[in-house]
Amino acid sequence: RVVIVRHGETEWNREGRIQGHLDSPLTEKGIAQAESVGARLRDTSFDAVYTSDLPRAFKTAERIALTNSVSITPEPRLRERALGIFEGLTEAEIRERYPRDWNRFVGRDPDYRIPGGESGRERVQRTAAVLDAVNARHPDGTVLLVTHGGILDAIFRIVVGLPIDTPRHFKIW
Repeated sequence: RVVIVRHGETEWNREGRIQGHLDSPLTEKGIAQAESVGARLRDTSFDAVYTSDLPRAFKTAERIALTNSVSITPEPRLRERALGIFEGLTEAEIRERYPRDWNRFVGRDPDYRIPGGESGRERVQRTAAVLDAVNARHPDGTVLLVTHGGILDAIFRIVVGLPIDTPRHFKIW
């Protein structure tokens, strides 16, 4: 059994900035979200907790672990997609500075690599590898993963067999 949680709200989430591998602190709301998830999962016994090593996810995992008394293992493969030249910018800034790159990105070409970043296919392959590794370590266990929206997208696609280039018809909160 795998429980998957997205990190709490960050300052850049509120501002509409792309984070990728850059980081922004959790807002008060983000901290409250993490504490709420921890309270909700209080009675769940986890065999392991793996989290992205990016601070916004790690701090979310810490807040959840406070109510569950479980150790946390940083797992870099749970990081958000590397978004290269887009990181730190808003969608409007990206469209203005990098219109061709933005169009290729939103066009869902699975092999398009954002300059300085990674492709959608690389993100999905990395996600599949970490899921396989966690499953091999805990085949009959209950595991918590704390990660990012792009990884949640990849997990959903892997689980339901949705091709990488298919537009997203679901929301990630």
